[in-house]
Amino acid sequence: MIAHLFNAPLEENEAAVGVGTVGSSEAIMLAG
Repeated sequence: MIAHLFNAPLEENEAAVGVGTVGSSEAIMLAG
């Protein structure tokens, strides 16, 4: 769902993997 919102370039047989976070601190720690 997130990939479709951000128009990720996907081929017909590909599946997107994504994660949503609530806060900026969570996003920074998740990104590494």
